[in-house]
Amino acid sequence: MEAGPDNCYVSDMILAELFVGPNKSGSVFSMKQAEWVEREFKCVMFGRSYRTYARIRADLERKGKKLDNMDLLIASSAIDNEMTLVTGKQKHFSRIPGLKLLVWD
Repeated sequence: MEAGPDNCYVSDMILAELFVGPNKSGSVFSMKQAEWVEREFKCVMFGRSYRTYARIRADLERKGKKLDNMDLLIASSAIDNEMTLVTGKQKHFSRIPGLKLLVWD
């Protein structure tokens, strides 16, 4: 299956992060890029993934393998929605049990 707007989704947390840069810099080009992603991809809302997030975060912290909270929120949403997370951070996300990963370099 080929990746594209018809079969890829973007997390609401990723959209929030995409809009930080242009809001900080005032870059019209960056804002247009973020708006393109918002317009072209279906959005997956974090919703009720807070329990998954809490379980994974507590487990990783017990093991001394903390991850950035935003990344944990994105991963939790992917797990709860039975989706594959596409990332360039395989080592980073591979610590999360039950997360399906597709690594793009």
